[in-house]
Order: sequence, then structure tokens, then C-alpha cells
Amino acid sequence: MPQLVDFLTLDLAGLDCYLWLLVLVQSYTCLVGRPRQWASGTAVGFVGWLWGVALSVVVASQSRSAAVLLFPYLVWSPVGTLVIWQMQLLNR
Repeated sequence: MPQLVDFLTLDLAGLDCYLWLLVLVQSYTCLVGRPRQWASGTAVGFVGWLWGVALSVVVASQSRSAAVLLFPYLVWSPVGTLVIWQMQLLNR
């Protein structure tokens, strides 16, 4: 039963950080998808990656496994941002 109580008293401030990361990732997708705003997508992608780095540093002090689960995002996000930046250069 103590585990359930610990789960229910979860720190909501930490969840807000994940929510903001989700908002950044979704705005990146919305900007690049249909309207093809390459420059804005590149900027939002970079900001999302920086937010992910900061989030993983903060989370690592509380849960190492949570920080490890952010690792694939931190690896893939710069690749996606680089691809969008290259697409922007090709579409000029």
C-alpha cells in the first residue's frame, strides 16, 4: 500500500516539464507537416532538444531510469532538426 500512496503524491511540477516537452514536439510536427515552415520547425526542434537535455539533467537526480528513457529522444531530435534544416536549404 505505501507504493500506491507514493504514486498518488507524485510531484506535479515534474509532470509539467514533460508536458512542455510534449507541446514542443507536437508544435514541431505541426509546423513542419502541412504548412512547411522549415525555419520555424528548425528553431522549435532545437529548443525542444535543449529542453530535453535540461529535463534529463533534472530528472537524473531523482530517477536514473527516467533519464535513460529520455536518451533516444536526445539522440534522434538533433537528427530530425538537421534533416529539416537541410530541407529548408533545398527548398529555397
